[in-house]
Amino acid sequence: PTTSVAQTRATSTTTAPEFDPETEAAVLEAYLEAQQIFFDALTQPNELDLDSIRGVRSGDALAQLERVAAELSAEGSRLAFPSESEFLNTGSVVEIDGDRATVVGCLIDDSFAIAPDGTRTDEALAAQSWSAALLRDAGVWRVGQLSLIARIEGATTCAD
Repeated sequence: PTTSVAQTRATSTTTAPEFDPETEAAVLEAYLEAQQIFFDALTQPNELDLDSIRGVRSGDALAQLERVAAELSAEGSRLAFPSESEFLNTGSVVEIDGDRATVVGCLIDDSFAIAPDGTRTDEALAAQSWSAALLRDAGVWRVGQLSLIARIEGATTCAD
């Protein structure tokens, strides 16, 4: 039997455990892509590419995207970004344990909803801290669960 040893990043600034660089890069790429595809999908909720979405999201994270897209589509709304957007999507891998990983991310979101009549709604710049649980299935990392840690209205940086 294979034994798996969990790797967790230390909160100290002195030393942090090393992750396999290729695995860490794959985990972080999957997280960033899953967050980006969420916003890409919601700019055109009537044209969801479910195959692409399922390539980076599963479980609760997939259900969340499908639910929000269905709500926007039913309203005839979509997301948009200002011309000089401050959108930022970053993350750090904090744990890798075999086929499971955790990423803590920061999302600077300045998107807004556009109603069918062109009215802009829900305009609010916010910094959002997220925790993401990823699972590797058949060699592919997918975000299975996203949890909002904090949301700071009007902020352009996440709290540490």
